[in-house]
Amino acid sequence: LLGAMAGGELAQAQPSRPVSVVRAVAVPDTETPSWSATLERIAGSVEAYNKAVGTLERRVLPAARRFPALGVSSSKVVGVLDGLDSAVRPLQAPELNPDGED
Repeated sequence: LLGAMAGGELAQAQPSRPVSVVRAVAVPDTETPSWSATLERIAGSVEAYNKAVGTLERRVLPAARRFPALGVSSSKVVGVLDGLDSAVRPLQAPELNPDGED
């Protein structure tokens, strides 16, 4: 939906919506730099996460699995990282949540 909003496609996809609502929501991205910036940050976060997981799975864990065979040991136990407590804010406006789901 954010991509549709940034690209102005919501107006075409929702012809039954009042024009004023569509204009308020589906403004071209050149007029909404905050939405464009938000979408870029989300994409950047996803890309950074994917790269980090890829490095962990391809390089770090395979190397760590070889430690016992190489005679490397330690009494220290690596703890589990805490997860994020942040949640995505659910869409509440009916114009943004056409299925009526929370």
